[in-house]
Amino acid sequence: MHQNNYHLQSHFIVLNKKAIELLPEFFSQINVEALFSEKNISRLKKKIITHWEIGLTQFLIHKNLSCKAYLNSKDYSRQYKNGKPVNVPTKLYTKTIAQGVPVLKKRVITSTDLRHVLKYKGNWKRLIRKHGETEFEIDTMIKELKLIRKKQIKNKFLKIIKGI
Repeated sequence: MHQNNYHLQSHFIVLNKKAIELLPEFFSQINVEALFSEKNISRLKKKIITHWEIGLTQFLIHKNLSCKAYLNSKDYSRQYKNGKPVNVPTKLYTKTIAQGVPVLKKRVITSTDLRHVLKYKGNWKRLIRKHGETEFEIDTMIKELKLIRKKQIKNKFLKIIKGI
């Protein structure tokens, strides 16, 4: 669909006035209703990345606007992965959190990969306790995230059982 898949992830997009003025044109080119009506989570994620994130980024670039990320994934991949492309928020979250970027993706919290749970540096609960703002109710936040994790893992397990 896109010749270039460079895109900004949609977690924290900031648009200036020129970009905001172009949004009606962008939205007229994509099927927004299809995004909101998609029930399959896997297909929805792919549509969001393809149509929303890559689509919007490439649209703005073609309109001669710059699109830049706070975190430069190429710099992180050079520094920590020998230049291999990497999804920084899911693979290098320990590095970004330690550098003051408070983004922890749900995929990390709900992962069944033991590296996210057992590994000392990769344990998301330890990271939140170590780097979280002291005025936040960190224990309450961790408790709520653990509930989300438990529910997601239960759902994954039920899907596996039903699939058998």
